[in-house]
Amino acid sequence: MSNESKLAHYRSLLESLSSIITQAEDRLVQAEDQFFVQHANFLVKSFLICMCSYLESYLKESANDHIDHWKGKIALARVPHNIIQWQINSSAKETDWKFSDYSISLNRDDIDQLLSANPHKTIVTFKHIGVDLRANESFTNRKNIVGAVIEKRNNIVHHNDSATDITLGDIQNYIATFIDYIEAIDASIMEHRL
Repeated sequence: MSNESKLAHYRSLLESLSSIITQAEDRLVQAEDQFFVQHANFLVKSFLICMCSYLESYLKESANDHIDHWKGKIALARVPHNIIQWQINSSAKETDWKFSDYSISLNRDDIDQLLSANPHKTIVTFKHIGVDLRANESFTNRKNIVGAVIEKRNNIVHHNDSATDITLGDIQNYIATFIDYIEAIDASIMEHRL
């Protein structure tokens, strides 16, 4: 799946979630469905957690896709391992020198250990893979809101926060922000592609 189709996929997931929230909100306002009335807070928490999970999945898939893109480019270039080794560590041990093509050994576990939906960790991880998200104004303008939502999600999951200060309407607004946020990340990634 190309990064463009990843973006479309996650935008679609967030838009579908927004549609479900609209339906839940309608049922709550009508107060005819007691399940929705009695479990409104549970629904708010669930929708918030789902939204954040979509974001984290998008980030991980996009970061891995970017690494795979460059792995392919480097493999096609057939750069000798020792040229890179010399540049990075000229005092390398004899066992570090290889007479083969250079390859990147990063894998999905490396990304999973470093990346989360927290904007600070996102910035650090993408810096490691050559993408400066801080240079994207749209990303920068939304990272504080996204960070606050992620912190709220963490408090719900780890500390059983009641989330009574969040409404379904708030989550609708957060979804719009998250869509703009992933679009900004996608734009930053594409600026670093050949």
